[in-house]
Amino acid sequence: MTTWLALIALGSTPVPSADWAALCGLRVAELASAEGSIHVYLPAHIAPGDTISGTVFAFGSGPSVSARNLNQEVLQSLELTISGKTIRVSEANVRFQVPSGASAIEISVRRPDGGGLVRSVVEVRSARSAYAGLAASTIVEEGYAIRAIGRFDGDRDTTEVKLDGIDAGILAESPRECVISTMNRGLGAHRLQVSEGSGALDQKVNIARLTVTPPEEARIGRKSFIELEVDGLKGADPRGFPLLAVLRSPTPEQLSFGAETSLEIRPDQIVDGLWKGRIEFKAKRKGRYELLPQLIAQGPASAQ
Repeated sequence: MTTWLALIALGSTPVPSADWAALCGLRVAELASAEGSIHVYLPAHIAPGDTISGTVFAFGSGPSVSARNLNQEVLQSLELTISGKTIRVSEANVRFQVPSGASAIEISVRRPDGGGLVRSVVEVRSARSAYAGLAASTIVEEGYAIRAIGRFDGDRDTTEVKLDGIDAGILAESPRECVISTMNRGLGAHRLQVSEGSGALDQKVNIARLTVTPPEEARIGRKSFIELEVDGLKGADPRGFPLLAVLRSPTPEQLSFGAETSLEIRPDQIVDGLWKGRIEFKAKRKGRYELLPQLIAQGPASAQ
């Protein structure tokens, strides 16, 4: 008897999750409500006494576009308090000082009428020493962020970041790191310029796209292949290699490779900026399952 499995390969655009945040050098605090959720993105390393810049996003939920838009407006009107600093969610950017003796940061959102809504707590811990110079990601996956490490002041307003000469948004900053948005930037090589105080960085960064194509049909117990492509690697900095193309599955019992498998990408395998590979697997059970693709780069900022 032949049994068929349907595979769902999700796109490379990341959801606002803790996994996505961690790969960008961020921590995310999620505050959930009936209207949706508010996500506060903060630097990965937060220490007592730090000046911190973060970014606030609201995600409305609902059964229709109009319902989601309405709930989005409600969430945007709420007041958010973090470490004693209060802003309206719609302001998006927040800067605050971590108390010198703090072990945690409390984040809360409150309705305009003063009614409480929800709270979240982010741990504060002793942080590593700042990197002596300035360094940044050399390859990033499309939809993810560039991480720069070095000596910053935690105030995004005093940091100048440009991609191809155009101002780039800063998602978060601490005295040790700066996380830079790649929103609306195309694939391939870009010139990254970062200036903070007396420190400056001018380098190339490649934005790459990972595409996953599962087989149309996968028979249980029969060998099948998942095709992978990574584009945007032309002229990429060798320090970003080896890259890892990773596939994770929330339903490992259905796949012969289990919860996770990966392929290593080397510069000599790239032709005109494009890499192609395939992962062999066997379907073990009937049913639908997800493939969660992720591109993980090496480089000066990744080891910190």
